[in-house]
Amino acid sequence: MKNILHISKLSMLLGIAGMAALCMATMAHADAVYVGTVLPDVSGAQGDLYAAVCIDGNTVGGTYHASAGGYHGFIATTNSAIKFDFPGADSTEIDGMSGTNIVGTYYKSGPDRGFIYDGHTFKTLDAPGAGATIVTGVSGNTVVGWFNDTTNYARHGFIYNGSTFKTLDYPGWENSPQGYGTFIKGISDGIIFGWTGTQSGGTSFIYNGSTFTNLLGRDAAPAWIGEISGSNFFGGDQYGGFIYDGSTFEPVILPDQFTGVTCMSGDNFGGTCQPDGKFHAFLAKRLPKLVTALNGSGLSLTWNGTGCKLQSTPSLVPPVTWTDVPGAVSGHIAPISGASQFYRLAPQ
Repeated sequence: MKNILHISKLSMLLGIAGMAALCMATMAHADAVYVGTVLPDVSGAQGDLYAAVCIDGNTVGGTYHASAGGYHGFIATTNSAIKFDFPGADSTEIDGMSGTNIVGTYYKSGPDRGFIYDGHTFKTLDAPGAGATIVTGVSGNTVVGWFNDTTNYARHGFIYNGSTFKTLDYPGWENSPQGYGTFIKGISDGIIFGWTGTQSGGTSFIYNGSTFTNLLGRDAAPAWIGEISGSNFFGGDQYGGFIYDGSTFEPVILPDQFTGVTCMSGDNFGGTCQPDGKFHAFLAKRLPKLVTALNGSGLSLTWNGTGCKLQSTPSLVPPVTWTDVPGAVSGHIAPISGASQFYRLAPQ
């Protein structure tokens, strides 16, 4: 989907035109346009591939299922994807990144164990009294995750400051039954987020260091949180991916594909999509809204931000050919006389 402006001799129309492609797709909302690229799979992956963390805004990392069996970490760009594993591990999952630190969980002839990689060295993390330790996020030198205790196999969240583990349980879930408890998903700018219930899902929450707050999705449906940035939450619910600013849900949906937004960096977003019935990672960029206003005998086209360009086409009848408008910057004046033209913003 794209926001497209149509200018004819007698009328001006702001409309929506659908355009979908396997390796380049777009997402639209009244206030934003998203352009998403399906990232390549690691060689040998089954397609059960999903993004878990943005690395630097143009690269995502996560976990894939190998055709030979087992799960492996990956780092992918728009051009390639490589395997990233804990040395000697049978399975590796990447779930968080901050600066040069990458964290996740690995399995090797025993219970699941967490790890942190500082760009040079891998370090194993085991929560005290844990049967298994699952590391899910990092911010600076603070690592978070959850573990199952060896007493009744309840799940507990934890915070690790580089030397000491601290248990963090959602109120009322301190003594959870087997398989239930507090699952911490990640940390961003000092805010911890996760859910209570079972490992497969429950009620999402955020924790600011002193108070727990629940978060529901659209129509008060259960939701999961993939990332937090400032006052914005990025995640998904039964309707697909969304951005929530504390009062309004903005959908983030690839055409004909379910999308879960799991990570972000600046105006770039990473997540999961199913363009062919299998899971793949995607990288999406949020483009500015194209704003119009009459200006004498023309129409002023303005937008905020960088990283995009103005394009036009005389027709939306396939095959559609979009052409860059030479020298166009925000404030460009489009003539309203002559042949019809459609306009859109596209990434540079």
